[in-house]
Amino acid sequence: MIEIEEEALVSGAYRHGLSVLLSRIGGRARLWTQYSVLSVGDRELHIARPRAHVAEMLGGIDPVSRGHYALRVEDVDAVVGRLRELGMKYAVPGPWAVDAWRQVYFEDPDGNVVECHQVVE
Repeated sequence: MIEIEEEALVSGAYRHGLSVLLSRIGGRARLWTQYSVLSVGDRELHIARPRAHVAEMLGGIDPVSRGHYALRVEDVDAVVGRLRELGMKYAVPGPWAVDAWRQVYFEDPDGNVVECHQVVE
C-alpha cells in the first residue's frame, strides 16, 4: 500500500520530461529517437552521458549519471521552501546548468532524483 501525504510538495507542477542515461550517445540514442521504442508524447526526452563532476557540483545529488524525473513548476522558491520545511537535502545548480531555468534537485526517500524547474522570463 502506498501512503500519500495530504499536502503535496508543491502545487501547480506538471510532468516535464524524462532523462535517460546512455554510456555512449552515438548509435544508442537511436533506440530512443528514431526507433521510437519509448514515446513520451509531448514531453521532452533528455539523453545524457555520465559526468561525474555534476554530482560533485550538486553536493552528491546526481541527476545525470542515474537519470531523473523532471517537473516544471511555477515557483521554484516555493519548492525550495517546502524542501527546507521537510528537512530534505536539495541542490540548486544555478545558471551554469540551464541558462533559462531556475532549478532544484532532490532525492526522494528511495533515492530517485527529482528535478523541479521554473522557466525564467
